[in-house]
Amino acid sequence: MDRRELLALTPALLVTAAGCSIDSESAPSTSSPASTTPDGTSSTDTPTPSGSPARSDPIAIVVSNGRESAVDAALLVTHEADRIFDRTVVVEPGARRSVDPGIDGTGAYELTVSLADDERVRPFDVEDYDLRMGSDLIVEIGERIRVLMEE
Repeated sequence: MDRRELLALTPALLVTAAGCSIDSESAPSTSSPASTTPDGTSSTDTPTPSGSPARSDPIAIVVSNGRESAVDAALLVTHEADRIFDRTVVVEPGARRSVDPGIDGTGAYELTVSLADDERVRPFDVEDYDLRMGSDLIVEIGERIRVLMEE
């Protein structure tokens, strides 16, 4: 046997000799079972709205409180003048809270963050990338409100 042939076979021989070979019948399956439906989709497929990319990671609003006391942050998300999310979250000092506003389509949106002593309005655009990657809106509450979009 040629030295090169021996070296090429060495990794395969070591794995087999070490008892690390995998029997395909006893190995756990890493894929989920799927069955085909009459319309040709798999039963594990998640339907998405026509023209929208698959949503793999939800877009979240992450509120951080840098103040000395708890804050009640009123969060309002609008899209084409429609309210799609309207909720008040309590955030303790030094803590942060994450909420899913249910953004599932592309377009122009607006986030309004209201506190007892301050308010900030931040328009933002959601594109296909944001829906796939879950680009978050970061709300930092300190002396003033800052709103950033993770990209």
